[in-house]
Amino acid sequence: MNTVGTWGLATLVILVFGVGIWYFVAPQLRPVEPAPTPPPPPTVEYRAADIGISLRYPDTYQLEEKDLSTGQRKHTSVILTRKEDLPPPQNGEGPPTITIDAYQNDIERYPIDVFIRNTNFTNFKLSPDGAIASSTVNGEPAASFRWSGLYEGRTVVVVEDAWVYTFSVTYLIPQDEIILDFEAIMDTVEFAAPRFP
Repeated sequence: MNTVGTWGLATLVILVFGVGIWYFVAPQLRPVEPAPTPPPPPTVEYRAADIGISLRYPDTYQLEEKDLSTGQRKHTSVILTRKEDLPPPQNGEGPPTITIDAYQNDIERYPIDVFIRNTNFTNFKLSPDGAIASSTVNGEPAASFRWSGLYEGRTVVVVEDAWVYTFSVTYLIPQDEIILDFEAIMDTVEFAAPRFP
């Protein structure tokens, strides 16, 4: 092999070796993006003795309580909306929210799975995978599922003797801060002794 061929081969080996080192070292040289800052703990207390629940939420949210009862069933809805999203647009869809609903359950005494799958009280029919995951809320058995409509959503359901509670969050993308707020709120939920409507 002549000298030019040897130098060419040596140059090629050095180049490949250099690119290889750069491939593994370059990511280490990039600045590390800081982890997202967790939201401050919720500070505003909501307590509703009539539906046997209390929780705390961040003061960056506005709470609205609605009585949606019918002649057949008591139903209370609590909607938490970020203050920065208010007022909602006049002719558009409302912003993503966190919603807590309490449905009277001392008549049918729905089991959790039946309530989720067989009633129109949840958005389970919009679930893209039909999966229900077991979990707990303050030690109480719970079930959760994802759904997709105008917004993406996640709902957690807890069944008590007197009430069925649904806790839902809507969001645009999985990185939305409202999801962290929802999880922080869920950590504060407490159930009182069962109260019948």
